[in-house]
Amino acid sequence: MHLGTIRDPRRAEGKLYQLPYVLLFSILAIVTGANSYRGIRTFIKVHLKRLNKAFKIGWKRPPAHTAIRYILQGLDPADVEKVFREHAADLNSSEAATGTRILAFDGKALKGSFDAFNDAKARQILSAFCCRYGVGAGAYRDR
Repeated sequence: MHLGTIRDPRRAEGKLYQLPYVLLFSILAIVTGANSYRGIRTFIKVHLKRLNKAFKIGWKRPPAHTAIRYILQGLDPADVEKVFREHAADLNSSEAATGTRILAFDGKALKGSFDAFNDAKARQILSAFCCRYGVGAGAYRDR
């Protein structure tokens, strides 16, 4: 696990929650829409049983939002960037070795397309990008 190679800035006494799991759960929370330390904590709290079971950890409760903030703000950005680049390189090499294709997706709502007066939902755009060949495509959806 690449996240396990990031240097933990905390003292040994302050390591109730393992850094790789805090980082992974923070990433999962952000990907699913969390945009604050409290949001990350809420994500962990809601999914705590499943996370404990899936990763074979025994957290009794999620870390406080202040603990999450302290952990994330104490990280060296260069270490985090290095790990993300290594992970991306591993994905690329595994794609070449197995012949599988990796696609990146991004969805956006078109600004100004929401019409509250007529109760019309915002128009959506979904873009897909083939990482290996650098080919992208977009699809428009009018809800």
